[in-house]
Amino acid sequence: MKTVEGKIKKILFASDKSDFFIFLFEDLQKNIYKIKSVEKIILNNRYLIEIQESKNEKYPDTWELNKIQPIAPSEKSEVINYFSSSVFKGIGKKVAEDIYDKLGDNAVLFLKKKPNEIFNVGISKKKAQTIFDILTTQDLETEILDFFNVNKLSKSFYKKLKNNFLLSQMWNELKENPYSLLNFDDNIFLFEEVDEFALALGFSHDNLKRLKYLILNAFLKYFEDSGNTYINSNIKIIFNYVKRTFPITDEYFKEIVKMCINEKFLFYNPINKSLTLKNILKQELFIYEKLDDIFKKENSNFKFTLNIPNYLDDIQESAIKTALNQNLTIITGGPGTGKTELLKHIWNNLKNKYEKSKIAVLAPTGRAAFRITEKSFANAKTIHSFLEAEKEENVFVFKKESTKNINVLIIDEFSMINTSVFYSLLKGIKINELEKIILIGDNDQLPAIGYGNLLSDFINSGYFNVIKLENNYRQKDKMQIINDAQKANLGILPDFNSYESDFIEITEENFVSVFENEMDNYLKLYKIENITIIAPFYKGIAGIDNVNLIVQSKIFNNNQDFFIIKNQKFFINDKVIQNENDSELNVFNGEIGIIEDVAIYKEEIKFIIVKFANDKKIKYTKKQFEKYITLAYCISVHKFQGSESPVIIMLIFNNYKSFLTRKLIYTGMTRAQEFLKLIGEKEVLEFALKNIDIERNTNLRHLFKK
Repeated sequence: MKTVEGKIKKILFASDKSDFFIFLFEDLQKNIYKIKSVEKIILNNRYLIEIQESKNEKYPDTWELNKIQPIAPSEKSEVINYFSSSVFKGIGKKVAEDIYDKLGDNAVLFLKKKPNEIFNVGISKKKAQTIFDILTTQDLETEILDFFNVNKLSKSFYKKLKNNFLLSQMWNELKENPYSLLNFDDNIFLFEEVDEFALALGFSHDNLKRLKYLILNAFLKYFEDSGNTYINSNIKIIFNYVKRTFPITDEYFKEIVKMCINEKFLFYNPINKSLTLKNILKQELFIYEKLDDIFKKENSNFKFTLNIPNYLDDIQESAIKTALNQNLTIITGGPGTGKTELLKHIWNNLKNKYEKSKIAVLAPTGRAAFRITEKSFANAKTIHSFLEAEKEENVFVFKKESTKNINVLIIDEFSMINTSVFYSLLKGIKINELEKIILIGDNDQLPAIGYGNLLSDFINSGYFNVIKLENNYRQKDKMQIINDAQKANLGILPDFNSYESDFIEITEENFVSVFENEMDNYLKLYKIENITIIAPFYKGIAGIDNVNLIVQSKIFNNNQDFFIIKNQKFFINDKVIQNENDSELNVFNGEIGIIEDVAIYKEEIKFIIVKFANDKKIKYTKKQFEKYITLAYCISVHKFQGSESPVIIMLIFNNYKSFLTRKLIYTGMTRAQEFLKLIGEKEVLEFALKNIDIERNTNLRHLFKK
């Protein structure tokens, strides 16, 4: 950390949004520094800056800007350059000279202290007003940035504020009630970052506004974890969550909850005695109303010249006709029933009526989108990339101005879509132009992570034409996998009496030797990229973390070149998975790839290249790799939902019994294309098959009934 005084000599880089810069700074001793900043700076102006050496490999030999303080120009040339700079748009050199002639060397300092005096300089009122507005705003922006720097608040939070507001205009309002940022239904801001901001402003831990939003955040966490969108009036679980954070009494907690109801941040439903958050109810009402609008639209008189191959069965043919001729359609069915094949034929027929650009084919994950494109030739995208979502911290923010004009919306793997994402999707589409929604998914699979149960709610809504596919066509010679999965879905212990679908009953103590033997057998028949191990838990002998290391050690040895990140060895050709969406890198949560190369210079990792499906290569910095990438020989069922693998090895042990449900078992089993192997304890499997997933409580379900 060091403090230096000098001038900005050159801007090397400025982002499109002007929210990130790299510039050259020259101090009084003529030393040059390459500095990264989120602040806009003015060339040839003097500043006092506080900087520290950057540790980001993407920007070598640079310094991070921690704090910047403008030093008022005090020489004739500096004063004139300052007022005629791009900061003061419309103010030319002649006006700048007039200001200097009137006020002299201290013109800038004088006007910053008494900005009203600009009206007495003798320049036009319009130009004086421009200078006044900029001077007063600049001082406030400096004050705001200083506040964030001094209190060491999150730079990403500051960036979010700047991207969403004219911060100087909002500042006084935010100081009065920073928690108002949490009222946005898009969940742009997180409670944790807003709370840190409020405490820095001087709000006490027991401030009533803070406690109100602490409780509202506890409700949100409950809904995200449980999947429900309302909770019954017995809210002890919310009280216990809050109490872990703040020592609140039961009486005071109930008093604040009543206040939240009165202020309509929480809605109480007297019919079922339930509570829900305003923002979640708003999302559900929006979805209901927009679907109602589409449902009531008159069907187009356009008659499709149907092109349906004769190898499809009657139900599949009916699914295509319904999707083409009805406004709202759901095609549901288990694996191998031809859902993706039908999508291909629906797409081919739709192209006869609509421009390709007016048909959006979407999926929840990059891997699923690639599979659709590969099999149907439709240019599928993820929902996030379709809406051009931008990542701010760990939250995706959808651009309000980028409303999409499409006529047909098709979504595959719809069981994975939660209420918040579907709400954002519908908000991002011009509903008056949207004629048709076609949803495809397996209702017996795991529901989406997050709140809501859309596929189930839509199937039971009465709004959608629902076609349930029944016949399996994928594994005609591997029917035992499907038969066993269907039994599991009914809560019946499968037979597991075939070569392609098998169960090895062992305890966790014997796991390693048995598992290694199975891997040896499968590695003789398949490449490692065609073998996927799934488990519901990360820790333990048979947990995801340890299994990844076991498999890695069977494929590579320490004589081969490897690199280490966060105490973890990685080899060239290691199988890895992306664990978060990153639109800037164009890679999304759940995409699986292979490490293709690593660049090391002077014993420092400069970048790592991962090759994903369709030959997509992503270049990661060490920091990005550490944040996003893990080994992918063994992954969770949720991560692999929507994907398939020739070989699936599923681990079922007592250690993670509480995580196991019937839908999780069914979802895991149906990922297998050719061989399915379950390894574990049979009584744990029996427990899981009896452990029926609790139906999620949603307001949307009641809205449809109403």
